[in-house]
Amino acid sequence: MTSTNMVQLKRIAQEASVSIGTVSRVLSNKSQVSDKTKKRVLEVAQHLNYRPNRLVRAIQSGKTQTIGIILNPEFEFLAQILAGIQDALADRDHLSIVVKARKLGPDLADSSNELELIHRLIEQRVDGIIICPIQDATPDEALHEAWKHRLPVVCVDRKMPNTHADFAGTDDYLGGKIAAEYLLSLGHRHIAQLAGPSFTSTGLLRRQGFEDALSGHDVTYHMLEDPCFNHGLKQARQLLRCTPRPTAVFAAADLMALAVYQAASELELRIPQDLSVVGFADMSFAPIISPALTTVKQSPKQIGHQAVKLLFQRAQGDFPELEPQSICIKPELIVRASSITFKTD
Repeated sequence: MTSTNMVQLKRIAQEASVSIGTVSRVLSNKSQVSDKTKKRVLEVAQHLNYRPNRLVRAIQSGKTQTIGIILNPEFEFLAQILAGIQDALADRDHLSIVVKARKLGPDLADSSNELELIHRLIEQRVDGIIICPIQDATPDEALHEAWKHRLPVVCVDRKMPNTHADFAGTDDYLGGKIAAEYLLSLGHRHIAQLAGPSFTSTGLLRRQGFEDALSGHDVTYHMLEDPCFNHGLKQARQLLRCTPRPTAVFAAADLMALAVYQAASELELRIPQDLSVVGFADMSFAPIISPALTTVKQSPKQIGHQAVKLLFQRAQGDFPELEPQSICIKPELIVRASSITFKTD
């Protein structure tokens, strides 16, 4: 303990009429102190503007009260997840160290750099890691350093199914199913999907949910993948030129729905009169573009909250060591002007 910190503790002890040991136990949030004494010590500490030396506390406890976060906040959806994470960490008196993987190209992040960042965060003695992974196929061995240090790792939005990292995200399979059932209920039978990349759990599960809901129905169906999850104009153009032309398109992300809007405009197709469009996420632009976008709404801030909850539960030993836990938040269909009942001529 530093001399400055000792002086602070002595002053608090004198004014609260307790021992220095009692002050130390209260400020370290240890038990064996009555509620009445704890309240008096905390009031005095606040009055004296006491600030704990977190470095000393970290050395003594082995905990830094910092969590490493690896995601790209340039994307609106991930920025909202980050906001949820940081709100939940603030409630627990923890700070975050936020990093993102470097880019190999405009839309391609470096997965090897992602592993380097995990190691760097471990070197910074973080108490846990929350990550939106680049590669779902990451093997468990890649997280060896985290497991060696018994650090909890929680994935958000995308899973790492080949590891025993925990997961907080959306029920993407259900979201795809909801979109398909909605379009079927409107009478559409020529349907297309602009799907996300199948190397991500989000892209694959939304696609599977959508296709499973279509099975057993007499529909013509076309599907193309957007390899980046945020463009897809080339694929949207191809889909709208299919024969018979789709009367409805499910875009597995709202940003991809914008590509469908552009492709439809180029082909002089009217939304929704000639083409119904459903997106996924409910990003901030969805209700203000023209026509307003029908979409499957996710809850990114809630995902962030749940990720922190999982992380602390794992750190406290609430779960079996090799049994990853998942929290999948149910999505919700938001109906707007981009979709209408299909009418045959």
